Amino acid sequence: MAPIFCADCGTECALVDGRDVDAHNPEIADAWVWACPVCPASWAHQDKDGGCVGLPAGQATVNARALLRLQVMVPLVRQAPPNEQTLAAARVRAFLADHLDLADQEGLLANLNLDQLRQAWRILHAATYDDVRIWAQRHRGTKRRTPASGEGVAA
Repeated sequence: MAPIFCADCGTECALVDGRDVDAHNPEIADAWVWACPVCPASWAHQDKDGGCVGLPAGQATVNARALLRLQVMVPLVRQAPPNEQTLAAARVRAFLADHLDLADQEGLLANLNLDQLRQAWRILHAATYDDVRIWAQRHRGTKRRTPASGEGVAA
């Protein structure tokens, strides 16, 4: 399994008992979490495969993720007709991933750090759902691929 790094400081995180992070928080008291040894209260739940649900992050990053979702992404998705909102959410996520030059994934917001969240805010705040829909139609059937090693490097 690939190492997991803190979204705030970039330090490699360790799998610890939730009580070691915050014994008073019932959400994590009986769970295994990935925690940063440097940043206080920077943690993320362990997924069923032993990996991490998102990237461990402190409260400021967690709050910024929630604000981006609630104040920008949800209103953008709600611009779509009600019967298309599930598709619209996937399109908005793919639109954002493409503009941030990241691979599209279900938990995209949970993997962003503060700088990426600021950039995401600027990207999405300037967009309408029509912009996203037009982008999706142009990119239909294309998947983002990772460049092969050495590809794109000038000789």
